Amino acid sequence: MKRAKPRTSQKGFTLIELLIVIAIILILIAIALPNFLEAQVRAKVTKAKSEIRSLATAFEAYRTDWPVYPRGCLTAVIPSVGCSHNWGFVDQKLTTPIAYMNEILDDLFAIHYDVLGVQGFYPEGHPIVKYRTTRRAVWNLENPNEPPISPTLPDKSNPSWVNVYEVYNPGFWHGKEYLISSLGPDKNEDLIPAYAFDGSYQINSEFYSPTNGTKSSGDLTYAGP
Repeated sequence: MKRAKPRTSQKGFTLIELLIVIAIILILIAIALPNFLEAQVRAKVTKAKSEIRSLATAFEAYRTDWPVYPRGCLTAVIPSVGCSHNWGFVDQKLTTPIAYMNEILDDLFAIHYDVLGVQGFYPEGHPIVKYRTTRRAVWNLENPNEPPISPTLPDKSNPSWVNVYEVYNPGFWHGKEYLISSLGPDKNEDLIPAYAFDGSYQINSEFYSPTNGTKSSGDLTYAGP
């Protein structure tokens, strides 16, 4: 009779070794994930800035045809108000009947957020998630794109936000005729918010700075010309 060979013992990982491996993986994820999120934010910021520059080019083209820059539109929020001379979203009149742009793109940071920066239910493509805009000129009756809202609403009764901004930050807004802005990574409108009127406003706090990465507040803003 042949003697059976002794069974060789198979050594596996101990519990401590497995815990060490898991801990190393978690540490690597903790290091890599913030960098990945920061890269996503930087990519969105770069895209938003590029789209704002394209809008500014369209604004200047519009200005060569009409004696005024485009106004913001609030038709998505309050249909009876129409296009506002004060503050609103980039108007679709930039695409039709004259195509100054092929389409008005969404503000990547405004999707699912409403005009006050509070989380809402506005999906991609909705008129309310377009870039924000306002201008210094309040009205132009010679422009067929700007029919008056109502004879009982004097246009000068509500000054343009650009004029209001200049009171608080003349160094930036002096001589500017319009602005185009994105909500920025904090997804909140920071351009002269309510705290500006209670004495706590700090100059340039409304503009996005990448210093703190995803924690940075402020809007991505272009003021022209």
